[in-house]
Amino acid sequence: MRLSNEKFAEKLGIGARTVASWHQKPDLRPQSEMQQVLDTAYERASDAERARFAELTGDGPAVHTRPDTKEADRRLAADPHIGAALEWLDQHAYRSPGAARRAVAEQAARVDAQEAYARATRRAWVDQRAVTDALAEYYGRRHGDHGLYAGSCGDQAVNTSILTCADWLDLACELRPPHDGLTIASARPDPREVLDEHATKAAVNRLAETVAMNTRLMNAPLANRANSA
Repeated sequence: MRLSNEKFAEKLGIGARTVASWHQKPDLRPQSEMQQVLDTAYERASDAERARFAELTGDGPAVHTRPDTKEADRRLAADPHIGAALEWLDQHAYRSPGAARRAVAEQAARVDAQEAYARATRRAWVDQRAVTDALAEYYGRRHGDHGLYAGSCGDQAVNTSILTCADWLDLACELRPPHDGLTIASARPDPREVLDEHATKAAVNRLAETVAMNTRLMNAPLANRANSA
């Protein structure tokens, strides 16, 4: 692509040191996650860039083969919740209708399901309290009049990641009609958030893992369900 280490790293959304290490150790085999990032970069490259790549690697003419996406296409067509997510992604990434579906189907066919399950297991080892304590340590306890909400249970302190201040506490207000008295500040819709290439790629990868791991995705107003419960 005729880019510097820094520019190529920026394009991939990774560190420049990683790209530099590839030059230093050309026989190094990247991990599966990094291979997926490189595959995506290759797919989006121009024909001229692919031809130069093939010439430099001695692989002859560059041939792009589309992976078998039959199973992924079946799941995408049958699940209305994922369909809604794909439509949202097309709209906010300003892509043509169906672009997200094709990208997710191809990426899902490349996902290493075993590695994805292993990564999910490692994430599950980090419990909610560990995340909250890490946030409290990183951001600190107080910022001006605001701080993280905390409580106690016997002799044990309980931290949360909820930002609050003294004026927000002890309101003695039941969060149900007619006590809450909440009103909408503005009926005007928020301007549409535009996803850049990095965010779009992350969304595609996450949806692809959802399909490959057969994870159930819900498109529902969870906050309303919690309040009614």
